[in-house]
Amino acid sequence: MNKLRETEKAVQLEAKVFMEIAPKGGFVSSLIKDRQGKWTFWCPKSVIENNKIADWFLSKKIIEAQSYYEDKYYNSQIISIEFNVN
Repeated sequence: MNKLRETEKAVQLEAKVFMEIAPKGGFVSSLIKDRQGKWTFWCPKSVIENNKIADWFLSKKIIEAQSYYEDKYYNSQIISIEFNVN
């Protein structure tokens, strides 16, 4: 787990995000594009055990990243998303 910053109660982490996006409102396979990005977030130390982030917390961060990237890519929809926290 690569910690960017750390406080007494939380760590700042960076995740690599890999996704397939397509236009909203219908698409064909030729319109699906692969994109990647980074998602930096703060994680409370209380949700990290044995260097593993709690699934419920990570799911919340994936939803936040998905919403951000859908807006960033001009109202697109994300077909699949992979979230790697190293």
